[in-house]
Amino acid sequence: MKKGYLFSFVYLALLSGCGGSSDTPVQEVPDLKPPVQPTEYNHQVTGLAVYQGALSGASICIDLNQNYVCDNDEPTSVTDVNGNYQIDWKSEVEIPEYYLLANWTALTAASITPAKVLSANFKNPQPIQAPSSVVDENGQGMLIALPEHNGAINGLTHIKASRLATMKLQGLSAADIQTQSAELDGYLAFLYGQQLNSLYQLSVAQSISERVITVELLHAYLQQVIAGQVDSILVIELLLANIYDQFEILIDTLNLTPQQFVQANPLDARFIINDELILLGLIQQPIDSQIVSFEEWEAVMENLKDMTNVFTLNSIGDFHIFSMSKSQPKSTLVGIMDAGQFFGFIREDSPNENERQQECWNSQESIWVKPNSNPTLPIAPDIQGNTLHLVYEGTNVPITITIEKYQTASEVWQSFLSASPSFLKLADIEWPSTIYRLYFSQADDVMCREADSYQVYEYADTFNPATFNTLGVIDTFYSYILPGDVLINDQENTYTFVDSGETYGWKLLTSPNMLPLIEVKQQLPENKQLNVLPSYYLYTDGVFIEVELNEKFNYANTPSYLQLSFGDNYAFGDNLFQTLHSLLIN
Repeated sequence: MKKGYLFSFVYLALLSGCGGSSDTPVQEVPDLKPPVQPTEYNHQVTGLAVYQGALSGASICIDLNQNYVCDNDEPTSVTDVNGNYQIDWKSEVEIPEYYLLANWTALTAASITPAKVLSANFKNPQPIQAPSSVVDENGQGMLIALPEHNGAINGLTHIKASRLATMKLQGLSAADIQTQSAELDGYLAFLYGQQLNSLYQLSVAQSISERVITVELLHAYLQQVIAGQVDSILVIELLLANIYDQFEILIDTLNLTPQQFVQANPLDARFIINDELILLGLIQQPIDSQIVSFEEWEAVMENLKDMTNVFTLNSIGDFHIFSMSKSQPKSTLVGIMDAGQFFGFIREDSPNENERQQECWNSQESIWVKPNSNPTLPIAPDIQGNTLHLVYEGTNVPITITIEKYQTASEVWQSFLSASPSFLKLADIEWPSTIYRLYFSQADDVMCREADSYQVYEYADTFNPATFNTLGVIDTFYSYILPGDVLINDQENTYTFVDSGETYGWKLLTSPNMLPLIEVKQQLPENKQLNVLPSYYLYTDGVFIEVELNEKFNYANTPSYLQLSFGDNYAFGDNLFQTLHSLLIN
């Protein structure tokens, strides 16, 4: 057969197969291409896990689903004795998103005693959250890190990862996250003493440094105190950066270790936190019920202007003296219990009864200064925590007034009531919810005199401290006394009046202006002696003048002395006055 005929035959056969009868089924040509295999990417993370030392034997995992749990199907590894680890795995994602988790069992459970959550009066407060610590109360530790930390897992990475997760959860924009992230880096670099370019690469040695351990303790402490109540993601880091130096000074002043400091949770620490939160505009009222607010200070100081709404008690053995004043009408009640014998009186105070124009010696200016006369170098009052710092009027002598707030439902207040003198029946009184105990202190002696009308005593001879004696006291201050009416004891520096039997003692002092000062004081039994007011006579310009010497004191060191203010609760003050008055009647 010729080739041309063969080609025609084949061609016709093909045509008949394609366009011939419709009864012939179409044959499908199978796809012979092999299936496409997914691309796998190799991943490797190597790094160092530290937390106050190398984390040896810690379980490290790649938390691919970012649920903060190491699931069974997620890549894991274990750190070596130096805290180093390596994890290799494959995935179909070229650049996966994940958290790095380190889990371990600490030698001891978390040793920071949880600080009292302050439930503060924050602006736009958030619900109180139970803060999670790196090591929980069962001794189980967990740290978080991000891919950007290049394998480092430590306290710094944990803070950064936690804060970024919160930013995303709150729906912050990418720009806001970038801004706050950079701000966080700055706070952490300052606190941990790290360079920004290697901020999260913490070595084993760095992790056990005093600075890093202290920062981690204080950071955890603030988280426990604030407990998520502030609507500011970086408030803990900002707060700690601002007050870290103050905390260091306080820890040193209290002679505590950082660990002891956070366990003690001292009130002074809460003062620091409170003041800084006020400066940051995050709170309106004190963060702790023990901290005195500005409004409370105003009410207490109003009480102290004329001692109204203030109860005072001084107890020495079986001798007790108390007083209470009220404003309408202005009157003062005084009661004394002496060896089982009770007596007292009420004095109606006229508006001008106690108003005397005085002037006091200002050692800094070396002049007598009248109160409110604007001395050359005035010192402005300053409130620090629960203590008001000021100066004695007209002088440069420091005065402090410290307030200790009592919640009357507390065990401390109930214990006080139980220990109070039974004859006062203080435990039977229905007290207001808050009581203010006042502690006064005065750093130095203050000498004052009546302005332009002080008593003058002529002294005939030139004053000689070496030869001045009891007879000189009698001749100068009791010139009207006959020799037979007084008995002199030069050895004891005392004298006794024959008709009354009263005995007085005297001694020579040096006054605040460095001149001779004579103190004369009646001699009474020891338990009453502290309540005797001496008389003072200053030798100046050839004469003695009568002065007042207000000696330095610190009532914080005198537990037997009690002074209570009831703030703006004048109704209770009036009721207490009437209750104490009934003791005098009965």
